[in-house]
Amino acid sequence: MAAHSAQAIEAELLAVTIGQDEAVRSLAVAAAQHYARMAYQGDVPLKKANVMLVGPTGVGKTMICRALARILDVPFSQVSAPAITTPGVTGLDPDYTLKQLLRRAGKGNKRQAERGIAYLDEVDKIARKDSDEGEKARNLTTGLGVQQAFLDVLDAGVWAFEDGETMDASQVLFICSGAFVGIERFVAIRTHAGLRAARPHPLSQAEALRALEPVDLVSYGMIPEFVGRCPVLIALRPLESHELVRILVEPRDSLLRRITAEFEAIGAELRISEQWLYAIANEANEKRQGARALEGVLRTHLRDAFHAAGSGTLVTIDAVGGWTVQQTVPAAPHSESFDPAKLAERTADPAV
Repeated sequence: MAAHSAQAIEAELLAVTIGQDEAVRSLAVAAAQHYARMAYQGDVPLKKANVMLVGPTGVGKTMICRALARILDVPFSQVSAPAITTPGVTGLDPDYTLKQLLRRAGKGNKRQAERGIAYLDEVDKIARKDSDEGEKARNLTTGLGVQQAFLDVLDAGVWAFEDGETMDASQVLFICSGAFVGIERFVAIRTHAGLRAARPHPLSQAEALRALEPVDLVSYGMIPEFVGRCPVLIALRPLESHELVRILVEPRDSLLRRITAEFEAIGAELRISEQWLYAIANEANEKRQGARALEGVLRTHLRDAFHAAGSGTLVTIDAVGGWTVQQTVPAAPHSESFDPAKLAERTADPAV
């Protein structure tokens, strides 16, 4: 694997990421430091620093990690933490992430797997919950128990699987992530400590993520040992509407380009207004699912228009979402019609 500087990794990640510049820089530095440790030949013992990503759903956590692995040209494994159980219980074993890396690398490429990125998603869903005795019992196999079982994997050296196969996991970069819904309450309690007010001032999600500390994850239900094995804490902020519009139009394979191509596939032309795109982004934002809500909202609004469209038709969506379908005729360019290049240039400025 060729060496990558933090600046080079950051530049490549920014090319595929919207609205997460601070998080991208932090992840780029963490990755560059991790792989620099592999090449280090000095006398100072260096220890691996795994990563914890925290941010609401739909802000790009998984996408950024996949892009990172692609940039570094290393195998990538992804496992949902709730699917893992303690040994002896039906479910995935804690070392399943390592098994996936071996499979992704392919037969005879164990060395490549040992340099891979193991992504453990939805770790917030294995937080300990001690609300009642039944919950405590379930935690032994699906929550607290899984956290404890995974500690050895996060800290592993040479790992031996049940079938006798081994791999050196000491250089595998683990990236854990989760939405941690409701983390605002724990951040507010901590930041309120020592103040005279009777109750902590409520924090917005964005405010809480900016002030996030490892101790807040412990308060949420992650055990200190698990948090300690992921010392690089990176928060991804909620996306704003203008950033969702950029996601709609800027990437080469953007959702809007794909839907426009679907209209073209039946011989129709789709023409939409910029104002309508902002309305779509605002509606998606209200669902609190980030970019994940965009496709459902957009396809719902375009359903009837697609149903009415046909070969040789022009479909026009106005500023408030009203649509018309007419036979294609020569027409002057519409001042508010969708122009990806011009719109991308405008939406890149948050002041728009």
